[in-house]
Amino acid sequence: MKKNFWKKPYGAIALIMALVLGFAVNPSLAYFTDYTTAAGTAPVALEPSHTEIIEILNGLDKQIQIKNTGTSEAFVRLRIFYPALDNLDVKITAGAGWVWEEAENCWIYTEVLKPQASTTVVQVDVDETKAGSLTQDFQIVVVHESVQALYDGDHPDWNLSWSHGMEKGE
Repeated sequence: MKKNFWKKPYGAIALIMALVLGFAVNPSLAYFTDYTTAAGTAPVALEPSHTEIIEILNGLDKQIQIKNTGTSEAFVRLRIFYPALDNLDVKITAGAGWVWEEAENCWIYTEVLKPQASTTVVQVDVDETKAGSLTQDFQIVVVHESVQALYDGDHPDWNLSWSHGMEKGE
């Protein structure tokens, strides 16, 4: 005696499952075979920032600005060095956008410097009545640093910049 598989409830359940799986395979195959194409080009400039310092000397006083001469936006900072002498009185006045960063021991320009734009002036005033008694050559040394602006945040990543190797004197 032969048993008819399709007359039992197991056969009907197996048939229903096969139909359901058969209908579900088609959409899932479409998920794995979907693709798209694009045409055209877009220029990408990966150039480092180029900046130059502009110093105007008036007696012992200095006016300092930094100009972005490159093609990409940049963040800039600067350090000002002068001899630490008892008879020397130096006053630094920074324009809008400059802030003193104690931890880094430098002036940081908080705004993005656009190509061909310049920062506001940082004025270094030396009291000439006290400086007149100096017996050595006197110079105010300015070191600046720049880094290309990135668009994942509002603050510069100074780890990308070149380290100039100067440290605070003892």
